Amino acid sequence: MTPSPTSGLPKPPNILVAEDHELSRETLCESLFEMGFNVLAVPDGLQAVEISRSETFDLILMDLQMPVMDGISSTRVIRAWGLNSQTWIVALTANDTADYRQSCRQAGFDGLIAKGTGTQFDSLFETIQTILRTPRDSYCDGHIPAIRW
Repeated sequence: MTPSPTSGLPKPPNILVAEDHELSRETLCESLFEMGFNVLAVPDGLQAVEISRSETFDLILMDLQMPVMDGISSTRVIRAWGLNSQTWIVALTANDTADYRQSCRQAGFDGLIAKGTGTQFDSLFETIQTILRTPRDSYCDGHIPAIRW
């Protein structure tokens, strides 16, 4: 039996999922919840910014292309305002190109996980577990294997 991604952590991690595609959002949230995470989901970047003003998260999984405010803009705001300053923010996108990776880096994302390319949930959860066990201020490029730059 595989140990839960939350085993060994002091408390169940709080994860914000910002994803506009309803089925993707529900599937991801349900899976994260079943793995023991506390999950809050929003359908756009503006709501992610707003909830980040009052809630602290251990990880934000941010889709890049959303209505109202995209993931890059919302991450820029979260970082510029110092909201969740020690929170990992990871882009979830099907557009895993050099241009997107560069835009994500410049916006303040900590990495990018490609979605829709056959990535298994097990791989995603392994990556999340590794992220949550690594203090953001001690991160160095390339340390988290499934996150690309």
